[in-house]
Amino acid sequence: MKQHHFNRSKISRVCSWNAYQWLTDWIKAKHPTYPYDYEPNKYFYANTTHREYLSKFIEDVMTKVLKEHGADPQKAPDKGRQIRKGGKQIWIKQKGVKTGRADIICFFNGKMYNLEVKVGKDKMSPDQIKEQQRAIQNGEEYVIIKTVDDFLKIYDPEY
Repeated sequence: MKQHHFNRSKISRVCSWNAYQWLTDWIKAKHPTYPYDYEPNKYFYANTTHREYLSKFIEDVMTKVLKEHGADPQKAPDKGRQIRKGGKQIWIKQKGVKTGRADIICFFNGKMYNLEVKVGKDKMSPDQIKEQQRAIQNGEEYVIIKTVDDFLKIYDPEY
């Protein structure tokens, strides 16, 4: 993707051109004989019509990059499903889902990280704030990731 096309794409809201180039180079290094274009917007989560596309893109970048690094990122289970109850649509959580849990939990670079993705005007819930406090009290890192660049800064100190 050329930079002028990138600047008009949805992905440019959560990924700088430098981060996009970093991801492109990462894909090239991982798949030197890859038969397709090395385009992060196609390699990572690509369903641009999904209402959570940008956050899912960031989560996919984090899980794939961390797995390649040898880490074992644990993604939060499904958020649940919508049901009709008393004439209203409500969300119910999947069984066993802990409210407030960070989107991805992973041990890498010698630390336990809780990575919470927040895009646009999205804010932390009271349960997420409690979980953040718990993690920090236990000596874990709790990082709010708003862009791919935010993740790359903790993943690659030279970024």
